[in-house]
Amino acid sequence: MAPPLRVSFIFFGGIIFLTTALFYIWAEEFSTLSSELAKASAGEAISDSKNSTPFHEPSANVQCRPPQAPPSFLGTPSSIMEDIQYCIETSRELYNSLEQDVNETKATFENVLLPIANLENLCGLRYHIVGFYKSVTSNTYVHNASIESMKMIESFERQSCQHSGIFRLVSAVAQRGQTLLPEQQHFLDDRLRCFRQHGLHLNPSEQTKYNQIQTRLSELQYAYEENLKHPPPTLEFSRAELEGVSDEWLSIWKLESDSKGDNLFKIPLGRAEVSLVLRSATGSHTRERVYVANENKNHENAAIFAEIVNLRNDAARIAGFQNHADGALVGNMVRSFRDVDKLLWALKQDLNAAGQEEIAFLKEVKRIHLEEMSETFSDSYQLWDHHFYSRLQANKDAHTNIDALVSAYFPLEHVLRRVMQMVARLFGIRFEGITESKDRNGIVWHEDVRLFAVWDDSDAVNCTEPFLGYLYLDLFSRAGKFGGRVANFLLQPGFTFANGTRWYPVTAILSNFARPTISNQANLQFDDLIALFHEFGHAVHNLVSKTTFSRFHGTRVARDFVEIPSLLLESWCWEESILHSISSPSLLSPSTTRPTHNNNVNTSTSSISPFSLLQNFINAKRSHRVLSTLQQIHFATFDMAVHQIGDSEALNTTSISKLYNRLQRQVVGLNSSCVRDEKDDWGHGYANFGHLVSGYDARYYGYIYSRIYSVDIFQSYFQTNPLNHTPMRRFRHLALEKGGSQNENTTMAEFLGRQPDLRAFYRDLGISSGV
Repeated sequence: MAPPLRVSFIFFGGIIFLTTALFYIWAEEFSTLSSELAKASAGEAISDSKNSTPFHEPSANVQCRPPQAPPSFLGTPSSIMEDIQYCIETSRELYNSLEQDVNETKATFENVLLPIANLENLCGLRYHIVGFYKSVTSNTYVHNASIESMKMIESFERQSCQHSGIFRLVSAVAQRGQTLLPEQQHFLDDRLRCFRQHGLHLNPSEQTKYNQIQTRLSELQYAYEENLKHPPPTLEFSRAELEGVSDEWLSIWKLESDSKGDNLFKIPLGRAEVSLVLRSATGSHTRERVYVANENKNHENAAIFAEIVNLRNDAARIAGFQNHADGALVGNMVRSFRDVDKLLWALKQDLNAAGQEEIAFLKEVKRIHLEEMSETFSDSYQLWDHHFYSRLQANKDAHTNIDALVSAYFPLEHVLRRVMQMVARLFGIRFEGITESKDRNGIVWHEDVRLFAVWDDSDAVNCTEPFLGYLYLDLFSRAGKFGGRVANFLLQPGFTFANGTRWYPVTAILSNFARPTISNQANLQFDDLIALFHEFGHAVHNLVSKTTFSRFHGTRVARDFVEIPSLLLESWCWEESILHSISSPSLLSPSTTRPTHNNNVNTSTSSISPFSLLQNFINAKRSHRVLSTLQQIHFATFDMAVHQIGDSEALNTTSISKLYNRLQRQVVGLNSSCVRDEKDDWGHGYANFGHLVSGYDARYYGYIYSRIYSVDIFQSYFQTNPLNHTPMRRFRHLALEKGGSQNENTTMAEFLGRQPDLRAFYRDLGISSGV
């Protein structure tokens, strides 16, 4: 990730003054999260069942005033551009001043790097928010200004990492050999790495070529991401072709009439709709049409991605790296692309047999299902079969319809309260909500947004416990909002002023959940629940981090470390006691009438112990997870492959498609009728995959690598008692608070005291491979 831009003290002194003034206007309106959280804070258990483990909040009925105002979100197109332009010009003045006033022989951390770090700290107060607007605004002009400002920032960042005068001064500091604090040394090393990665050692002609490539890459990245936001293409189906899809979804999709006057449903190929049809539609032809169309949409992005990977590799070789993967891994936990390749290959080999067993098992499930439907079985198991038959078998294993189970027992508002209380208990923090009032104008960007002040829980009664920062929740889908399921955004990184006082961080969780109504609780699917836990892991990382420099705050860490906290928190979703504790009160009775639906599941209702119900559910969801893991290994393997092309190679859309589909067949082991004859150029699923152009390029393996760590941590410290807050608070202080201020391998060695145990990863998948 590029380091943050810099800004002047004078400029942001005005911003700090204005936001502080705004703070005192609304401060009197500050109150507790909700009546339920207030009860919990008074010491009441949030679980209503004597059989489940209760959560408690520390006593906190006092309304405490934060020492820092929340940020303002009143940006206009003109103010956004003016802010960034002023920031860039002021930063240039600083660089020129340092170059003119500081002699290389007298260059020190204090007179060269510390001024730069201080400006970065202050810059972060607007830098992230300016880029955030594009993800939450429906105002086209603000959206476009946000995008343009980010392009300007990225361009300036490249220039700052190619400033020859600053490079000479920073190099002189390194050669001086000062005794520095660990985070100062890390800052120095990071700056030198930035110069190296941006080719400052190159001759003028090479630098010109390098800069041209980077400018073009920035343009391509934004074009790719904007294409993902466009309305997806649609397919039309008759009601018979959508057999198995719930009436609730059918009522949403627009009806069209064909030439015969028959009604057709127009289905957009969005992520949720594609997933739903692949899971639910009983007709193989329907699933095939949806799958193949989804893999062939976003044609523009296929061409853009081909140009991106070629330019990335060209730029890396100009800068002196073997390929893009070689340069991208500098500063990560795994430093060599060959080591990443070895890891992915070993995992693939260890999981291969279990993956083939899953395919054989689900192929038999398909055969039985088709015989029951009086349809012909072709002795094949296709890519579009997997979601349907794995769900079908999971429903049979759970003796109920899993989607309906989650829908019935995990209403959004109820689950959100329970999750926040659990997170507070584990990490030793407390959430206080800011009530809705007229004075909220400006400190939230939409009326749906909820704002919380977050505190340490050391002394809630006297309001003397440390303030940690602010958390925003923007949960409901609306026009102009980012298109993903759930995501975390760092809006203002924390840092320490020279006098030792703190600027506290601000972070936000965005989602596109349905809005609750009187008749609809907006229930969560299990995947939604996992995503919510995941993003709370990122949010807590941003809130509890305590670094001197904003460059290293919170989630601003190595890509193969950043997912460890979020994946760790996902582990709680698989614990029966946790699901029981956060589920709807209707599940907490001694027995529960479980709802069942069609889709080849017994539609009668019966009474069952809630514990048995949840255990069946967990067991069913845990089954057949090897194939999904292999699919993630496929993405990571493809990512590494395209970013390691040789000097004389050039990839195009056809060759990239062939590589993507061939690796999918080889790694995952699933086929499609399109590739039976080794014709792998039939689709471009990578064109729908934003990670590979937005920071995870040559680092998507980080999800697998982080998961290896997170599973090991959970099994080592939480398996027997998921609510044991002692190791989690130790993890908070030893790992999360450090952010990226030290080498992440050092951070994990300090916490675990050893290398991660790969056997824990395999145990989590229910296999013994690799042991």
